[in-house]
Amino acid sequence: EMIETTESLVTNKLSLSDLDLIILNTIKHEKPRSIRDLAKKINKDVSNIQPKVKKLEEDGFIKFEDGIKNSKIPYLTFDEIKLEI
Repeated sequence: EMIETTESLVTNKLSLSDLDLIILNTIKHEKPRSIRDLAKKINKDVSNIQPKVKKLEEDGFIKFEDGIKNSKIPYLTFDEIKLEI
């Protein structure tokens, strides 16, 4: 029998913009190698992406692992998002 492990994030302060959702989707499907690579994949300047990525990390949506040359590789902490009202 297979047991599924899940993790939940419960908050009353959820605020995701269209760009946040694009960032999350890009991380999930395109596996960027750095924040700079993420910005390139969505055709945005890295200075515009950096604060968004930082907030998504603070909110618990993404984490980072160390990459080459001090780069940070973003990855998701979930497989899906469910919104309950």
